[in-house]
Amino acid sequence: MKHLYIRTQYYGSITNEDFRELCIAMPNLEFLALIPMRIPFSNQIIPFPDTDRVPQLTLRVIRSIADTCPHLKHAVLYLNTDLLSLQCYSDDEPFPSDHPLLSLCFPSTPVHDCVDVAAYLCNLFPDPCHTPSITTLCFRPPDDHFRLTPPYPADSDDWMKVAKIMDTLKKQVIPSFKGQLAAKTRNEVRHALAERMSGGDFDY
Repeated sequence: MKHLYIRTQYYGSITNEDFRELCIAMPNLEFLALIPMRIPFSNQIIPFPDTDRVPQLTLRVIRSIADTCPHLKHAVLYLNTDLLSLQCYSDDEPFPSDHPLLSLCFPSTPVHDCVDVAAYLCNLFPDPCHTPSITTLCFRPPDDHFRLTPPYPADSDDWMKVAKIMDTLKKQVIPSFKGQLAAKTRNEVRHALAERMSGGDFDY
């Protein structure tokens, strides 16, 4: 099987370990979509910690794709973006540059900290030439069919902000740390980006 599209009934139906076992069982996947039947839109902030509505999948499952799905090109995932509380650390190994992953698509939902998530993804994908595109999954009521193009201006969506911050990190911040990035913590990368933003040369 090369294409798999699953919609779960509950937000927390799938854990990181469930995701990993699924990928191990289907190593030939090229497209994987794993999202709940109902997803809050970007203007529906989920009270934290509302565990009944927060997905158990974390950003760390992105790195597990490299080890379990060597052919995956496109992933559509609904993730908990709270890096600290879910123990998703910046010491994860970088994504292999020869992996064919082309895009990561996420629902148009709030991101806990856009800068934090962008820094984490830049750690996973340090090579600008081998970084998957970040796209937004949007639903069209009343039938909840989805499409991969955002219906809102890019600046209104947190994931598009993440993509823009990643672009700034790769073009302006990370090159200045070339040869030292492996020794930098995520907080140091955030501090460098904050200095850029305070200088007025970054605006989202």
